[in-house]
Amino acid sequence: MSKYIFMDIKRAVISWKFLLSIIGIAVTFYLFGREPIRSSTLISTYQLNIYQVQILLIYVISIVPYSDALCQDIEQRFYQALIIRGGITSYSVAKSVGIFVSSMLTMIFGTELYVLILKIRYPQAIWIVNDEVQGAFAGVIERGMYPAYIFLCSVQLGLLVGILGMFCALISLYILNRLLALSLPIIIYYIMSYVSGIVSPKYNFGMIYDPWYTINENEFFSFLITIGVTAALFVILQGLIRRKVRGRLCNG
Repeated sequence: MSKYIFMDIKRAVISWKFLLSIIGIAVTFYLFGREPIRSSTLISTYQLNIYQVQILLIYVISIVPYSDALCQDIEQRFYQALIIRGGITSYSVAKSVGIFVSSMLTMIFGTELYVLILKIRYPQAIWIVNDEVQGAFAGVIERGMYPAYIFLCSVQLGLLVGILGMFCALISLYILNRLLALSLPIIIYYIMSYVSGIVSPKYNFGMIYDPWYTINENEFFSFLITIGVTAALFVILQGLIRRKVRGRLCNG
């Protein structure tokens, strides 16, 4: 199974789509987001931009590298040979990991490229001022670890797009349309936020992955919940993907 996982991750990240998606995220942040002008700082600019409407487009861009992989394999009848060699479980797990990891890395690298562009374009901009310390990972800011703060926020959003990518991959097994699979993250995000909001109005799906939201101002506990929910959703979605792949194989 490890060989399959490695092959899928390699296939996902060593591709022109992965590189273009990273650039696309950075460019989208830069062109459609706010600039660090006057009293703005680099961190406040980043914080504001992840709450602008362009973040929805960034969710879509993040899943582009590999979320259509299952749909592509089925269209080309490639999945049958891989399953015969390694089994349904190895195939579905490897695809799930490849989709999740590539989406997450795209978000992380795209964010880092965007911050680098800001540093080059606005060399006079400072990282932060004292009264801006708030939200998740505030302790990291207080320690002066500003790049680490940006990285942790991008990881949290990366976990989100990883799960959204898996949702899209699952739907693509029912509707074999690669373009449709890549256009669903926004819809899925709002549906999950709405449904989870009915069950838990004070801590819905969107809040779980919100870099500014913490439970009782406990950064570690909040991030632990994010990781736990992500792991649970990954297992559930991977199981559904495996079941659907097995159904498609049985039906020819």
